[in-house]
Amino acid sequence: MSKKQLTITMSIIVILAAIGGWYFYSQKQTVNPPVVDDGVEPDGGNVVVENGDIDTSDSSSTALATEDWLTYRNEEYGFEVRYPEGWGDNYNISSYKDGIYQNIFYVDNWGETQKEGAELYDGAYFKISFITNKESINIHDFINMEHKNLNNIENMEVNGKLFYIINVDNINNFSGDSIENSYMKDIYFEMGNNILKMKMYSIGGKYITLKQVLDQIFNTFKFIK
Repeated sequence: MSKKQLTITMSIIVILAAIGGWYFYSQKQTVNPPVVDDGVEPDGGNVVVENGDIDTSDSSSTALATEDWLTYRNEEYGFEVRYPEGWGDNYNISSYKDGIYQNIFYVDNWGETQKEGAELYDGAYFKISFITNKESINIHDFINMEHKNLNNIENMEVNGKLFYIINVDNINNFSGDSIENSYMKDIYFEMGNNILKMKMYSIGGKYITLKQVLDQIFNTFKFIK
């Protein structure tokens, strides 16, 4: 073999050895898998999202357990409703007649600053009444009379009965001024020849929390005949 051929052969051997060594070394390295952000830290904690793109609030936390609540049942009008044990008729108006309204059911909850004998300004109440002069007006005309120039009436069907629902935040008082930190919901429906009205009202520093309780009371309402 000539000197030139020997040099070429040695060069090829060196190149092949270098390629083989690189391949062996690369296979020995640990390959890190791609990082997948599943929203959980290695210790199980939640990832803090500063830009607020992810809503970590638990919507079920606002749901209240009603199994231990008290039950009001009315055989005459055919319904029942549940309410928290701490609620009661502090104003003694469960059967009070107010104009064309005759109360059937009433419970309230007073806040820390509410004074007995004063108009409700810290707390909430849930009331069911019936219209005493139903024969003179139909439900649609009555709602229009009660809520003039109001376009936010929602309809909801419950056991085949149509409910007319009006929600009002920061309601207006008699002078036309807005009452801050207040909420009202009026619900109208028919039972036989009667028009019934539910009124839910909360006011004060905890009116939003009380609003959630009122909504839960409403969710327990059901017909029994």
